[in-house]
Amino acid sequence: MYVAGKLHNIRQEMNRLDINILGISETRWPNSGQIKVDDSTLYYSGNDSASHPNGVGVLLDARTGPSVLNFIPMSDRAMMIQLKVTPKNLNILQVRKNEITFILGDFNAKVGKGKSEDVVGDYGTGERKERGDTLIQFCQEENFFICNTWFKLPARRLYTWKSPQDSKQNPIRNQIDYILAPKRYRNGVLSAKTYPGADVGSDHNPVVARIRMRLKKIVRKFTKKPNMSLLRSEAQRQDVSNKLNEQLGKIQQPNASQTPGLEDHNNIENIWKKIKEALQETRTTNNK
Repeated sequence: MYVAGKLHNIRQEMNRLDINILGISETRWPNSGQIKVDDSTLYYSGNDSASHPNGVGVLLDARTGPSVLNFIPMSDRAMMIQLKVTPKNLNILQVRKNEITFILGDFNAKVGKGKSEDVVGDYGTGERKERGDTLIQFCQEENFFICNTWFKLPARRLYTWKSPQDSKQNPIRNQIDYILAPKRYRNGVLSAKTYPGADVGSDHNPVVARIRMRLKKIVRKFTKKPNMSLLRSEAQRQDVSNKLNEQLGKIQQPNASQTPGLEDHNNIENIWKKIKEALQETRTTNNK
């Protein structure tokens, strides 16, 4: 996506394919944040490297955007978006209890053809490799199933990546991008397939799942604003800074060197709550 106009191109394809939530790997955007694209919103998480490698993002359409509760950029390989839906909140890319979680992206893993209990369906492709075994084990432990292996489709609707050396005489096409969903909501996933003709300028094909779920619009709650005039004093500003740094220093951060969601299951929601509590406690203390 580090090319002028690429984001708008992706947005047009998203609209053409009638996709509400689009997960993007290898965005190659620096830092993290959010940006409006016409009537849509892109949330992205990257790094500060000059070569801007990796990066992930989630693009939400106009209907879905107002339902965002939280956005947590974990690293240039993982991020979380939390949506307010009925009956429970929907998390994209982070395992948590008591809420519905979907994980999507390029896992670079081959789960292969052939059913594996209630995790992999009958319609995967290729031969299972070691990374595929690891992904299946993760799904078994966290009660996920791999959506795009459960629907009988032509081969062109199953493979997600095509090698540069691919040809009619020597086809090299693999299924390595997946959408993982909770087993409990198996009936809510209506379909899952790839779109090899999508104009997104990538050697990966978009994987699209149709999911039955009702979004809820967030009603914003306004809280009393802090008395900022207190910060005119240099001594007061330093005191606030010291207290806030002390509170934030107690919060354990995720290990960015590991692959989030597969090896190191940090409770991001708990970390987010602790950050908010630290900010609120510091504000309350200094407003007295």
